[in-house]
Amino acid sequence: MRVVLSGLILVCGAAFGAWVWIGQPEPLAGAEFRAGEAGPLMRLLPGGRITVGSPEDEIGRQPSEAQSTVKIAPFALAVDELSVAEFSAFVEARGYISEAERSDAQRAGCFGPDANGRFGWQASLNWRDPGFPQTPMHPVVCISWNDVMAYLDWRNARQQAALRLPTEAELEFAIRAGSRSPWPWGEDPDAGCASSNYADAALLGAQPGWAYPLAVCHDGHAYTAPLGSYPANALGLRDTLGNVWEWTASCWRDGPGDAEPARPCESRVMRGGAWAYAPERSRSASRGGHAPDFRSVYAGARLALDGQAAQALIGSRDRP
Repeated sequence: MRVVLSGLILVCGAAFGAWVWIGQPEPLAGAEFRAGEAGPLMRLLPGGRITVGSPEDEIGRQPSEAQSTVKIAPFALAVDELSVAEFSAFVEARGYISEAERSDAQRAGCFGPDANGRFGWQASLNWRDPGFPQTPMHPVVCISWNDVMAYLDWRNARQQAALRLPTEAELEFAIRAGSRSPWPWGEDPDAGCASSNYADAALLGAQPGWAYPLAVCHDGHAYTAPLGSYPANALGLRDTLGNVWEWTASCWRDGPGDAEPARPCESRVMRGGAWAYAPERSRSASRGGHAPDFRSVYAGARLALDGQAAQALIGSRDRP
């Protein structure tokens, strides 16, 4: 078993003041494990308190980012976003038809750019063909919140696990990784191209008519980047900012926090920003809300697991 984070976590708390740990860090905090055979590679993260949202003077701040302090129990989070390969295995095993592909849906397709780089509903787009090249190791896009729930039902029945979507507070905890600045790397919006995939010069090169804000740096990927293209953050997680917005379990409300994730609601929260968004809209506090049947070329998912379930999996792995 690898325990790699407890010392780092205490340093982050002292240096940034973003986290106040509840008691001592969990003894297994930082352990890396796989959630079942063919399940996602995950990291166990400790519980603590975190201030979510952004201060009023933060660059790019939106009215829905009011700050609040929430307590988070230990939980595990997938190192990478849900991949095309993982979703494809589910579709093949279940004969599942995504909401973007259903003729009985209110409208087939996916929200994405046209040939001129302007976003709108594109009836021909879906997770198999989002309008740009992808391999099995890219993050899957054009999947709705409902599609992700169907995937989780299949995965959990197959593995006898309890994988779920993270809450938005959990995801902000993972994105910040101890930082309090607009981005984990600091205050400069153009300094993140070495660690994140967002709208920048690479995208402009592929879409000369792009009509939305861009960073001036070049991250090497016009659209989605393959998993593992950028270094992991301080918690050992990749692509927590940029690449694709990630669905959460949380219901949308006017400010981030510990909303009731289990109840039905008209809009679910996405966090993390994406390849199609400039860094000002891909900050640690950035958030958006969409109906559960919404899908877009910039929307995907990342899986989570409760801390006790994660520790049980780690314990069973380490027993002789």
